[in-house]
Amino acid sequence: MSTGGQTWTPVIRLAMNGGKPTFGASFTVAGQVLNQFSLDEYEGHLRVATTTGQTWDGTSSNNLYVYDLAGNLTGSLLGMAPGERIYSVRYDGARAYLVTYKQVDPLFAVDLTDPAHPAMLGELKLPGVSDYLHPVNHTHLLGLGRAQAASGPGRLSGLQMSLFDLTDATRPALAAQVNFGSTSSYSAALSDHKAFMFEGTTGAIVVPFSDYTAADGARARTHTHTHTHKHAR
Repeated sequence: MSTGGQTWTPVIRLAMNGGKPTFGASFTVAGQVLNQFSLDEYEGHLRVATTTGQTWDGTSSNNLYVYDLAGNLTGSLLGMAPGERIYSVRYDGARAYLVTYKQVDPLFAVDLTDPAHPAMLGELKLPGVSDYLHPVNHTHLLGLGRAQAASGPGRLSGLQMSLFDLTDATRPALAAQVNFGSTSSYSAALSDHKAFMFEGTTGAIVVPFSDYTAADGARARTHTHTHTHKHAR
């Protein structure tokens, strides 16, 4: 919904009583959520990550709100990455990880230990962007997205898999990265997490992707990319 040029996201909380849904609370959050991973309930609080404003006119900003289960605002962290928008979000207990993008890909680590005072822990800037984040364990995070094109920042090329080391969340680091496919490549896993497979025992990561080449003409060839990395176990 939009009022006065501001986009708002309605939230309705339902409780299950005796197997039947009952109304719990309703409220609105400033901005627009990306997908289901933008919201998470943890220890009696709902965390919501949104983007407000527009990237095309430079008014966008990214925010993280914490509400109690009655819909009252408990705390917030506002104004992350002005001029960019959220591309992916993942929560892990008392932490949140967000990726925004316009020219480069910042990965933000946020401490949510105190719901009333969300705090920025660290930030890592990389070329390209991660459209999907997948937790490996409490210290490592996988990101699937697109690599930066050779023409420079703001332009994207083939697919890219990144492994982030969050052992020290105040200093997120890139542990490993692999690029595959071409500028024409697409993977359903960029927008559908069910197309992403991570096998924890072996560390194998499997994603389907399609690609076009001059020899293919208008036909897309479907491939499966499998990558194994010891840090992802």
